[in-house]
Amino acid sequence: MKKSHIAIFLVSGMCGLVVLVVLGLAALAALRLLFSQQNDVAAAIIATAGTVLLGITTVVYNQRRAKAREIQEAHRPIKVELYKDFMGTAVVDVLQNAGDDSGENSLEGESRDKLQKFFYSFTADLIIWGSREVIRAYRQYRTFPKSDENVLLLVDDMLRAMRTDLGNSNFGFKRGDLVSLFLRDPDELHNLIAQQQLQ
Repeated sequence: MKKSHIAIFLVSGMCGLVVLVVLGLAALAALRLLFSQQNDVAAAIIATAGTVLLGITTVVYNQRRAKAREIQEAHRPIKVELYKDFMGTAVVDVLQNAGDDSGENSLEGESRDKLQKFFYSFTADLIIWGSREVIRAYRQYRTFPKSDENVLLLVDDMLRAMRTDLGNSNFGFKRGDLVSLFLRDPDELHNLIAQQQLQ
């Protein structure tokens, strides 16, 4: 570090310390004044200070919420495109491979390379834009054998996490309801789940 930077750092540190000492002394003087007053005056000062503090806290809280909402709305279009890409590519892949007993991905050559590139790109984008719940659901989906029919339920978990991340409600949906919309027979998945529960 240059000597001028060190000097600026020391001077700003000293100024900060002086400001803290002055504020501390002012607070101490205010407390002495408050306790030396009559009870009625002290109660009025406390009530006024409490009201001012509550007002400031409310304003700061509302501003933070508004800023968070503004950020969320700015990210929403990007997330919508990201999640639509997942539904258009990965869900189709899962549906093509569900029930494939070989455990191998049925895609070959160029299609497999394209799907791998999609997943690399999607994973990178999801790390940046996805919520914690969507990332967790995606991790479970990626580590599950694609030939198992239960992978459809993990895709459904991910679809529900995506909806929640976009601010949509999942109230009234059972597990499997969303992914079953992609099937030719939506009741097929629910019948499979019922059979597994009986076993």
